[in-house]
Amino acid sequence: MTAVPEASLCSVTHTLTSAAPLQPDVIWPDSVHRGRSGTETVRRVDPSCVERRPLETTCYASFPYIAASDDDILLGLGADRLTTGEAHAEVTPPSGAIPSQAAVLYTVLHFPPSGESAADLESARARLATAVTTCAGGRPGHLGIDGLVGQRESVMAVRAFQDANFVFAQAGRDLIWLVVDGAGWSAATRERAARSAIAAITKEPAQ
Repeated sequence: MTAVPEASLCSVTHTLTSAAPLQPDVIWPDSVHRGRSGTETVRRVDPSCVERRPLETTCYASFPYIAASDDDILLGLGADRLTTGEAHAEVTPPSGAIPSQAAVLYTVLHFPPSGESAADLESARARLATAVTTCAGGRPGHLGIDGLVGQRESVMAVRAFQDANFVFAQAGRDLIWLVVDGAGWSAATRERAARSAIAAITKEPAQ
């Protein structure tokens, strides 16, 4: 994990490579062409970084539907860590058809287990649930975990002729946004991928 120069006084951002929480072999153990990427922004422990910053919800931004820096999002919601990333692979269908691209993208907001974090977590969950419902048409359902589910436009370079599936949910002290994108998914493999990805991205970091 290599630190990236960061101008913020209240957080530091790292680029995640081999340390990315979701490795592609978890989803596609047999794929030869695969990769992953990610970043992690961690809030600094500093007395000057306790003031809450006002946040505005906008459907023109991507999840968490807040047009602000990662630093402002952490301070505004009360989270102490924001992790984003993706795992992707080239998948060959069993029928031997042309290989297709598939990806699992994620955003995880982690809340500390002390202080006002219980209220912060509940407030953030309610706020983001409203944003997901309003901006993405989320509805109660299940994709790897119970939460708000729906479909959104694919972000793959070559459209998969179908929308991507997403879930927003709470797992312990984490708020999760997970997108299963690309072609070649069945209902069973999509569910299995989401379940495996959620198990990977909600692991507590080594102390």
